[in-house]
Amino acid sequence: MHNPLFYERQRMRASTWNVPRFLHSFDETIDGGLILPRGLIGTVASLAEEAGSRLKITDERAPGTGQTFTFTGTLTGIQREAVNELAAPFPHRSPRRSSANAA
Repeated sequence: MHNPLFYERQRMRASTWNVPRFLHSFDETIDGGLILPRGLIGTVASLAEEAGSRLKITDERAPGTGQTFTFTGTLTGIQREAVNELAAPFPHRSPRRSSANAA
């Protein structure tokens, strides 16, 4: 993906030293593997399938442990409304109307 900052600096004739021309969100392992963010799995799987290749996925995330927290703060009115909306059964319909729908 092109880095907009690089091209902006280039247009202004400012130094582009240490500003990458391309942004990437992956890393390579010594043995040639790729380390990718979870959000890219669908895109990468589609690209591999289109290229007639297959993926070998190794999930090395730590499973973590469950935590219990207690909230001891005080919510404002609007925060309380937001919590109530989030806690409502799904699917949720907000009682508020947008200005586009208002008569």
